Amino acid sequence: MSQPDPAVGQIVHYVSYGTPGGEYTSQCRAAIITAVHGPFLVDLAVLNPEGLFFNREVTHGEPKADGSYEGGSWHWPERVMSQRAEEIAQQFHEAYEELAPSHGYETREASRRPWNEVPENNKSLMVAVVGRLLDEGVIC
Repeated sequence: MSQPDPAVGQIVHYVSYGTPGGEYTSQCRAAIITAVHGPFLVDLAVLNPEGLFFNREVTHGEPKADGSYEGGSWHWPERVMSQRAEEIAQQFHEAYEELAPSHGYETREASRRPWNEVPENNKSLMVAVVGRLLDEGVIC
């Protein structure tokens, strides 16, 4: 799955280290990219419950076998992709059907219906297209 290139202002997750004694565990924290040094190296403003933390030259992390990330790394936020893709596909379908007549276009009769009545193959194609655009960072 391809990921978007990092850019200033994007929201990512920063993984805290936790404490050696285990009082605090490693946690994902919201962070904003403040500078980009390359596709895998960025500066971050990390939003912690206790306040802001600024971290320079943070390396992009990949998930370990158990799905966790190394402390001190950043990664793109996890998404519930199928749910998000379906929500966007449904909104696109409804807007498309609504706007088509005002643009002189008549949609297919088979798909000119509420989302829950759209043929399954048509619906799954729209969800797959949106999922791919999400994966590629074309839409967020």
